[in-house]
Amino acid sequence: TAIKAAVDQLDVAFGGNVNNKLYFGLGLGISILTYNYESTFNEIDNIDTSQDFQNYTSSSFLRSTGLGVNAKFGLIYRPVSWFRIGASYQMPTFNSVTENYRVDINAVYDSSYYQNSLSSFPVKYKFRTPMKGVLSASFFIKENGFFSVDYEVQNFGSSRYNFGNGYEQFSTNINTSIKKYYVFNHTIRAGFEGAYKTFRGRVGYSYSTSPYKKEFAFKRFFRGF
Repeated sequence: TAIKAAVDQLDVAFGGNVNNKLYFGLGLGISILTYNYESTFNEIDNIDTSQDFQNYTSSSFLRSTGLGVNAKFGLIYRPVSWFRIGASYQMPTFNSVTENYRVDINAVYDSSYYQNSLSSFPVKYKFRTPMKGVLSASFFIKENGFFSVDYEVQNFGSSRYNFGNGYEQFSTNINTSIKKYYVFNHTIRAGFEGAYKTFRGRVGYSYSTSPYKKEFAFKRFFRGF
């Protein structure tokens, strides 16, 4: 089995500031998705336990490609030199994916040979990933370091799939399950960086809540074992 996958991101951004107090930025993100999966199953009758059968090979190939797009914007306000507060919002990423699947079968018998390939038509679907919002604050202690804290929120229950005409019920079933099991995920990060002459030291902490609803969190954890 071999898997090769990647998500590449291309960002175009614009930023500016007003009186060195208010900083703002806008961005457009384009993601490029690739996923290749290849699996081979072999069966060989070395000791001739099956009459006429010699060997069998089944190879599966899956290739997925897609594009996604989202927009981001953020603000940072610095009322005094030792304090900054910021906020940012990333819109949901809208993705369009195409998948191709093929199976090659080869079987060798004592007196015959079988070969066949089964290919699917390109499967196209769309899906939307959650938004992301961030609030942050930083406190600067002159040249001795700074302390920062971030709060991040994502609504995993807002993810949606669309498999197109003829598959409306399938799309509805998946989206209903996502909404049933998932909720908002909250993450808090805090960190401190201290400086003494040429030395720097950092320490931080992060806490994140489960994206599952409480009544399903334990069941999902238990099934993972």
